[in-house]
Amino acid sequence: MKDKITLGSWAGMWGDSPTIPRQLLDGADLDYLVGDHLAEITMALLARARAEDPAKGFIPDIVRALPPLLGELHERGVKVVSNGGGLNPAAAADALRAAATEAGVPLRVAHVEGDDLAARAGDLRAAGAQDMFTGEALPDGVVTMNAYLGARPIADALARGADIVVTGRCADSAVILGPLMYEFGWSDTDYDEVVPFAVELRGGGPGVSERLRA
Repeated sequence: MKDKITLGSWAGMWGDSPTIPRQLLDGADLDYLVGDHLAEITMALLARARAEDPAKGFIPDIVRALPPLLGELHERGVKVVSNGGGLNPAAAADALRAAATEAGVPLRVAHVEGDDLAARAGDLRAAGAQDMFTGEALPDGVVTMNAYLGARPIADALARGADIVVTGRCADSAVILGPLMYEFGWSDTDYDEVVPFAVELRGGGPGVSERLRA
């Protein structure tokens, strides 16, 4: 178990510069590259893209910026965690697997599902789901409906040997908390460890951060 890990945040939104991963790798001895690409409006845009083409629905940035770096990531042992899977994490992971195969790099790519609740809209409507602020009933014609997953699925994927983990919608802090929980052995109920990091990391953008195990 490590006492310190270094994480480089290469995205705080869809559209951050594709040069950031390269800059982070050049500027620090990283253990992880992490990316938070999603916002509510981003999910709506991805839903429209997926409606036009079922193969879409993920953030294209991750399959543009990462493939040129896969060989170096493998050689240096730098893992990647990204919520750029958006509404189609399986397709995003497949694209990265294809890129790794083409580059001849033996990277294991995992994806996390479970946030997409669109298929349960009818059940939720029948159960009387309401807007938490206005009390309005769940409307018909919902384009997309997603829960915020936490860090545990990411930590579990890393524990199973993933080099790259791609998720759909998750809490902003989860892309960093997942590696911390895995590397430092934190449980879901280690609140004195988990909660301060979740608060500190809320709304973070590109940059490098060292995290020490307490």
